[in-house]
Amino acid sequence: MRRFTALALIPALLLAFSGCAAPASTATPTSRPQPTAMSAPQPIVSGPTAGQLADLGKAVYNASCARCHGSQGEGASAPALVGARARLDRYGDALGLLEYFSRTMPRGSPGSLSEEKNLQILAWILLQNNFVYSSTVLEESDLSETPLAK
Repeated sequence: MRRFTALALIPALLLAFSGCAAPASTATPTSRPQPTAMSAPQPIVSGPTAGQLADLGKAVYNASCARCHGSQGEGASAPALVGARARLDRYGDALGLLEYFSRTMPRGSPGSLSEEKNLQILAWILLQNNFVYSSTVLEESDLSETPLAK
């Protein structure tokens, strides 16, 4: 019977594992990674953001809503629209809220504001309640996907 020693196995092991080494990197510290086919697509902004609309909406809110709902939406002679006391969840989603106040507000002249102004007010309310990010694109077709639950 033939005996193998550990020394006799070394050349065989070296030969077997020589193909397992990772290839040497050719990248230099100044090189940039090249985009691949699997790179994540960049979002395409197709409409105004909540922040842009809310900037305009604050002025419309002050002119048309603040007298009854308070200057910060905290509520006065009408219910709160902002904060812990605001019960916006009863409208289900942002579209439900928009449809409601577009028809019924402002008091004394319901339905008198344009769709654009109503959307601006809605953006201000959503942003103040942290329902959307400032960078969220707000389009009326997507409002049903914005729940008003805190």
